[in-house]
Amino acid sequence: MSYPWKNLSPKDGYIVSQTALLSDIDQRVLTSLYQPVIGASAYSLYMTLRENAPQFSQRREEVLVAELLAVLSFGIADFYQSRVRLEAVGLLRTYKKKDSEHIYLYELHPPLSAVDFFADDVISLLLLERVGEKTYQSLRAKFSVPSIDKQDYREVTQSFLDVFQFNPTTEQHNQLVSLNAPFKNALSVSSESKPRLTIQSDSFDWDFFYNGLNKHFVKKESVNTEAKRAIFMLHEMYGIDELQMQQYVLEACDVESGVLDIQKLKTNAHRTFHNQNDQKIVVTDKVQTVLEEEQNQYRERKNQLRQDGFSSGEIAVIESSEENRPMAFLQSIKEQKNGFVTRPEQWTLEEILSQSKLPASVVNILIHYILVVKNSPVFDRNLAYKIANDWAQQNISSPEEAMKKVKELRQATKARYNNTQKGASYGRKQNYSQQNKAYRKETLPDWARDDQPEKKEQRLSEEEQKAFRERLKKIRSYRKEGDQ
Repeated sequence: MSYPWKNLSPKDGYIVSQTALLSDIDQRVLTSLYQPVIGASAYSLYMTLRENAPQFSQRREEVLVAELLAVLSFGIADFYQSRVRLEAVGLLRTYKKKDSEHIYLYELHPPLSAVDFFADDVISLLLLERVGEKTYQSLRAKFSVPSIDKQDYREVTQSFLDVFQFNPTTEQHNQLVSLNAPFKNALSVSSESKPRLTIQSDSFDWDFFYNGLNKHFVKKESVNTEAKRAIFMLHEMYGIDELQMQQYVLEACDVESGVLDIQKLKTNAHRTFHNQNDQKIVVTDKVQTVLEEEQNQYRERKNQLRQDGFSSGEIAVIESSEENRPMAFLQSIKEQKNGFVTRPEQWTLEEILSQSKLPASVVNILIHYILVVKNSPVFDRNLAYKIANDWAQQNISSPEEAMKKVKELRQATKARYNNTQKGASYGRKQNYSQQNKAYRKETLPDWARDDQPEKKEQRLSEEEQKAFRERLKKIRSYRKEGDQ
């Protein structure tokens, strides 16, 4: 499934403009009537944008969406959901700059007046469902101005000309006309007429409905455009068919005049439905539904990645690769390494994206491999081209497939390193052996050798002892003669 907020980025720029200044009563209408319908997050977004909107002659400056997210503590998906809710009820119009895909104009519009709000059958019915009949009636009373019967009074109000009189010359009249020319870009004070919310569908058979009403005394003029909007909304919200709707209309018509009371029609339909059903109408937010589906798919995919053998760190890289555009991904990594993106790196990345046709998430895995895994200081052109060509030829189409290729590259690099280390170790042993062979071998005497057997001591015979004593005597006699 494609999620529209995937194309948004915190690094997108935006400017704010407003078509009217908000009065105190507008603030009350926003808080009491709009907030229950759009939710607190969308209300906060509107008020924050309003505070950021330039006043009068102030220059409109471009701001990063990241700053807005930081103030509101929003994620991109939450920001998008709040933004489209404001768009849906007519409080915001969004424009994208033609020469840049990442610069937006958010144009704020004032809320409907309380009278117009309750007269609008789409948004008033949503409010009725959100807060219930008791609170709804209380809010209607809160914004109603009590009227006084003036039949016992006679008006004595003076007109402008009764109080002021002047006779301007032709020159003064022309000058006055010029001065009173409307401002070209003037801000109104909630005076701008706002288009009412429209819903179109062919699910209601209007011909059958009108034919049934013709049999009863119902003033045809009272079933006007506004009444048709109310009838259709009741049909969509409560599942009231054409035959049942005829009965509701008859009950809401004045017996004497035959005029349809739209408010009574809505109240009767709401009350009857909830008397017959214990639960409230569930007004489905399409964006919220998509968000829930995304969260379910996210959990399922994360479990699948774990089962496929990816670590928590690898899963985080895969998720990040899907959430960021390649240029922003490259810049983020370089900033974390206290570096910067060079022109050649930009050109290399642009060429890979255009030539290889690899998905952006796959290219992000390639960037991560070169800059983080290999710890290269730059996005190496030759290596990037080589890997991108290989992955393109192997039809790598998802970040997890690319991550598997990265793991294969790492294992191959590790294996080559181990083989190199073994080769170096074997070479050192060979050199040592050859060096030992080159040394000259010294021959040791028998007495110095440790492997010689120990000789046993033998006693001399009598004859050998006698001969030894005679030799000894002669030696001593020679010494005596020498001393003389």
